Amino acid sequence: MEFMPITNIEFYSTPEGDVMMKELGLPAVVLSENNRPTIEYMLSIIRDRYPKAHARLMKLYSASTMNRWHYEFRVVHRFIRCNFGEYDQYNLDINKDGQFVFEEVKCPLRGECEHEEYLGMSVEELFPTTKK
Repeated sequence: MEFMPITNIEFYSTPEGDVMMKELGLPAVVLSENNRPTIEYMLSIIRDRYPKAHARLMKLYSASTMNRWHYEFRVVHRFIRCNFGEYDQYNLDINKDGQFVFEEVKCPLRGECEHEEYLGMSVEELFPTTKK
């Protein structure tokens, strides 16, 4: 299934654990289960380009599979928090070409998180798999 690409987006995490989504020229909104176009697009990119991260997230949140929207939201929410959690108004997290621009997120679990290799700026994120 093809999804409409999203572009010019800055994500950031709040101290309360919410993910904020700011589209260029629009006010920031809290990412929620109801942001289906964004969640579906992000999930498709994660699945296609970052299969190790996708597999780890699917397993991590497998207890939520009975509620598909919540399950997919949790997967995307975690991916964003681990890779785009800092607010940087000069380097959008999804640029004008729809490319992900990863950042090193300040996380209190850096260096000891069992998922860090899969979810936060790993080799796979820096050199993603591309479909031929």
